[in-house]
Amino acid sequence: MPSSSDARSGWISLAGAAPILALLIWWITAAGGYAPTVWMPGAVALAGLLALLIAGRSVTIPSRAAGGALAALAAYTVWSFASVAWAAAPGPALEGSQRTLLYAVAFAVCVVLPWTPRAARTAVAAFVMLATVAATVTLLRATTADGAADLFFTARLSAPLGYFNATAALATMAALPALVLAGRREVAPWLRPLLLAAAVLLLGVAILTQSRGWLFTLPLPLLAAILVAPDRGWALCFAAPCAVGVGVAAGPLLEPFRRAGALPGDAAAQVLATSVGDALPTVAAGAAIAAAGGLVALAAEHRWRRPPRERRRSRVAVGALVAAVLVAGATGVALAHPAQRAWDDFRNPENTVAAGTTRFGSASTTRYDFWRVSLDLWRSAPIVGLGQDNFAQPYLRDRANDFDEPRWTHSLVLRLLVHTGLIGAALFAAFLAAVAAATRGADAGTRAVVLLPGIVWLAHGAVDWLWEYPMLSVAAFAGAGMAVAIGGDARPVRLPRPVTAGGCAIVLLGTVTILPVYVAGRDVRRASAQWPGDPATAFRRLDRARALNPLDARPSVVEGIVAVELGRLRRARGAFTRAARREPEDWFAPYQLGLLAARSGDRAEAGRQLLLARARTPQDALVADALQRLRHHRHLPTPRASLGLLRLRARKRFDG
Repeated sequence: MPSSSDARSGWISLAGAAPILALLIWWITAAGGYAPTVWMPGAVALAGLLALLIAGRSVTIPSRAAGGALAALAAYTVWSFASVAWAAAPGPALEGSQRTLLYAVAFAVCVVLPWTPRAARTAVAAFVMLATVAATVTLLRATTADGAADLFFTARLSAPLGYFNATAALATMAALPALVLAGRREVAPWLRPLLLAAAVLLLGVAILTQSRGWLFTLPLPLLAAILVAPDRGWALCFAAPCAVGVGVAAGPLLEPFRRAGALPGDAAAQVLATSVGDALPTVAAGAAIAAAGGLVALAAEHRWRRPPRERRRSRVAVGALVAAVLVAGATGVALAHPAQRAWDDFRNPENTVAAGTTRFGSASTTRYDFWRVSLDLWRSAPIVGLGQDNFAQPYLRDRANDFDEPRWTHSLVLRLLVHTGLIGAALFAAFLAAVAAATRGADAGTRAVVLLPGIVWLAHGAVDWLWEYPMLSVAAFAGAGMAVAIGGDARPVRLPRPVTAGGCAIVLLGTVTILPVYVAGRDVRRASAQWPGDPATAFRRLDRARALNPLDARPSVVEGIVAVELGRLRRARGAFTRAARREPEDWFAPYQLGLLAARSGDRAEAGRQLLLARARTPQDALVADALQRLRHHRHLPTPRASLGLLRLRARKRFDG
């Protein structure tokens, strides 16, 4: 029985963490909080919460290792803000640093709260419930043609987060803790079978995303879930019904992509809706099998309580069994996909998936080129990096094709190296090491529950861009903070008041920078929407956005685009000139300036600007065509026509 002080601490922690859960609920309905205008208010709210928790008093942290984790993450955040000074695109660098601050604040909030193991398990169970409700609503909506058209893209489930791999990661970040919770005696017996059913549903949603990054990285967090469980034998007993349930549901869940993967968007919607509707009864049957198996395991657990020596033997035996299964699985994958063929597929993004098959049978991807260029960019600035979130523009200069325009490196490791260099990567590695050290004193089962979302985030994020989804990243950092808080030893550390006050001041100072950036971003978005009906107000909003956030080129770029659409070419020239000065590595502004110069008859200036644009994106067909037309004294596209060509190209890429 927990003591009254433990119960009080648990309620305090749950109340303190409630705003984080509220943000996750909001963000899961808003594409994972990906848009800055969505996550920035959350960052301000969490910073205010942290200030309230630590203001006016000395703060006690659970251990020296916890202090080391806080210090390392704070140092990485400060280094991220410092990178704005040398970033070629300071606007994105500032925005990325503010996102980093959000994650640091979420971690700090959970570290300073007085978590108990029971409260931590309750918080994770609430996260599992949130993800399960979202998954259920998504599946039900997908059974209609309109819903399938909104929720699927290229016959792959992208909802609720708007990106296949992010949705798969969310499902797994909730499913694996559900499995571990189901095997814990401390959890209410009525809840444990339901957790197994929820895990089947969540993993079924992950299958619908057809995410190969999810599939290939899934063994790592699965292995972690088994190895850190305090009683591996019982953990497997409760996991086995879930595995059977997923196996039953997997076949029908692969059918939507098989049937609609080769169809155009309009024709695919009805096929997808029918396929999902056909699969739902089997998914429900799989969930029922998992719940029934959980009831059987509960009954066996109640009758059979093994002595500690036998438990230790079973842990060793189960560990050996898991290792053998993994080796056998890796061998099977190697036989089914020879290394050379898989490597050739990986390097060739144009290899297509045959109609009637699934994406899981091919390794073809664009990541090879992303990672190749990322390594080259890191070598150009190995110590300090290019600046936070400064990958998109230099990638265009070195890419090997004319269709990829990623904003992100698609790898957490490369993100750290490219954006913040060896210094930033070392600081983040120190943070992870300190978290591992700080959680050694935690109850093994509870530690597994609260750390598993972060383990999934790290494993999948190593080959994807999950960092940019606050819904996923805040959940991972908050879980790490809870693990650190419950892993404290008998010698908690009381921070001196000057240290606490200084930390609070730094957080508030960083948060103050968010407010003008948020207002500026909102103004740009509103101006983009309202200019056809009220151009004067749109231009006023863009002027204010530029004044509020002078580091960002977007207000000037949008002003130039609107001016071109309205035929105000002089204003467009001034706007694109400001944008080119603000972000000297971008190609779009000099491209538009070249077209504007050609339209005014200044062919020399047009050639100079178009050559600048080509140097920054050598593979771009529109820039190459404009240069060729200029050299052969042929008419160039008008600035307005070029915007139509860009929209057409984007639509083809999106639809294709």
